[in-house]
Amino acid sequence: MAGEDDEIDEVVKQSGWQTLTIGDHSPPFAYTVGLMLTWRHPEIIVFGWEPRFAGGLIAWLVQMINAGRHFDHSEQACEIDELLNGNRIQLAIRTVHATQHQFYLGYSMAFARRHPEAGELKAVQVFWPDENGRFPFDANCSENTFLNQPRLDIPKTSREIKEFERLWR
Repeated sequence: MAGEDDEIDEVVKQSGWQTLTIGDHSPPFAYTVGLMLTWRHPEIIVFGWEPRFAGGLIAWLVQMINAGRHFDHSEQACEIDELLNGNRIQLAIRTVHATQHQFYLGYSMAFARRHPEAGELKAVQVFWPDENGRFPFDANCSENTFLNQPRLDIPKTSREIKEFERLWR
């Protein structure tokens, strides 16, 4: 992992951030490394999109962050259109609970340990709506949309954490 960590550090040094895509997970997801250090902004994670679309969405959000926008846990006013063939959708942003970090944000955690000047790791999850505009945390959200976006704003149970630690140690 030291080689990968060095590569990530170099990319962040050059461009301010990096997106990592995890395509072999179900559902696939992508997240950032470096936003905490470069912009003092929480890292971003999104589930359920093809890597090129997830990377494009994250790049669009980072452009907005670079221009001074800050996404917090309660924002639901982001609209995207150029990524979706002119279709406009709203996105919701929620804070990722710290108990979820080790499950999904491993490289961001390692980066934060190597760069304590970035501060304690924080992250936000970007949610997309179903065809009726409902998010996974809304009543009557479609099953497909719900299943493709695990809710990281909800803490893991102590049992889930112990099982994860048992498997990975």
